[in-house]
Amino acid sequence: ESIPFLNSEESKREYNSILVESYAELADYNQFNNLINNLPLISKVQTKSLYNSFFVGIYKYHGISKLKQMLVLMDDEILRDFIIERVCMFAISDALAKDHNLEVLLPLVSQNAIKEQIKVLLIEYFIKESKLEKAKNILATLDFPNQRELSFSKMAIAYAQVVDYDRCKKMLVEISNVDLKTETIINIIQAFLDKSMQSIALELLSELDSDAREKSMVMFIKAYAKEAKFDSALQFFSSMKSNENIQKSLPYLSIGFAHAEEYESMDQALLLIKDPKAYNITLAKIALIYAEKGLFEYSIETAQKINDTSFELNTLENIAYIFGKQKNINAALLIINQFESDEKKNKCIAKLIYSVLEEGKYELAFTLLLEIKDEIVAQEVVYNSLILLLNSNKEAQLPKFEEQIKHLNTV
Repeated sequence: ESIPFLNSEESKREYNSILVESYAELADYNQFNNLINNLPLISKVQTKSLYNSFFVGIYKYHGISKLKQMLVLMDDEILRDFIIERVCMFAISDALAKDHNLEVLLPLVSQNAIKEQIKVLLIEYFIKESKLEKAKNILATLDFPNQRELSFSKMAIAYAQVVDYDRCKKMLVEISNVDLKTETIINIIQAFLDKSMQSIALELLSELDSDAREKSMVMFIKAYAKEAKFDSALQFFSSMKSNENIQKSLPYLSIGFAHAEEYESMDQALLLIKDPKAYNITLAKIALIYAEKGLFEYSIETAQKINDTSFELNTLENIAYIFGKQKNINAALLIINQFESDEKKNKCIAKLIYSVLEEGKYELAFTLLLEIKDEIVAQEVVYNSLILLLNSNKEAQLPKFEEQIKHLNTV
């Protein structure tokens, strides 16, 4: 019997999807099968999608054991292969997927090519879940050369990320494709630099050709500048020949000098940046560094050098937020009220209000609300403040906030 409100193909598809989701939650394969068998011819194009939704749902709600039981009931091996591949893709992408026994599905896959693809997906999944031994065991069963090389690359990077240099090297030597090996070494270098293990990263630098080696130097400069090891950073910088790599390195040096309060060197590096976008981004980061250090005037002055109006305003708002966190409200207002633009004033005060609300300074937030002269902006700030209170589980403050809103007559 047809349902009156299902008067379009789109609504029927949506209704079928809802049914399938409920059948998956109930693990009701018979009802699902009846739905599929009774689909009109025009809806058959949706069949594959519904199968995918049902079995991913089974995995999501009931785990791998129940999924395997239901997959065995299928007669269509090609379709079953497709479903297993999709389940593995879901497991990789979904943060809540925690069933580590997906490899039990491999014997159910009938096509060798699909089985190899699924093995690669499982390797990726187990790497994501830090199950490197399982990933390595599956890698050993791969037959296709391309999949093997790609998986050796992923495993090498994964071992680098857990600082297992010996296993990382063993995986690396298995890669024969030059481009893939180069890309892998660069990623391994970055992994060791992220762990502040520059000495190990340096060992790998010699395995790269001159172009790749110089590109990797940018990563070393970033790492050394972050740790204020400027002699090492500048040693790499002075050996660079490519203008592109020099320009990529200058922002890292500028920001590193700012953190280390070596402002003369910072200014010299800034002057060498040619790309306007990179220059503006670097200025914004330095402005925030000044703000974190309590150097408010320098912070604002740096932000106002940004040659992009919206980006400048966004940076000023972030500075105002930092002012609020540091409880330097009077200094913040003194500087903000010097702005000629009402938009800048209002948006920065709004950020200041959100900042002090997060610190539990509700009376101060109400007082700051009076500083906003634009009624529409004030209404927006009130609304956002209410949302902030609700999201922070501060419902007890809502009556007081509502009382102040009425008093201020802003809504």
